[in-house]
Amino acid sequence: MPTSWCDAGQVSQIENGDLDVNEVANLSRYAQALGARLRIIFDYGNGLRQIA
Repeated sequence: MPTSWCDAGQVSQIENGDLDVNEVANLSRYAQALGARLRIIFDYGNGLRQIA
């Protein structure tokens, strides 16, 4: 599903989890293109904290 902001190779990287920290913005746009939103949650074991 190539879009104007990423190519098929980038989509493949996203779907396979082959990303580094700098890819969070691309993940957010990818989620939006799918009609979703990106959530980043820290799991501390005794509680969760959403940071994005």
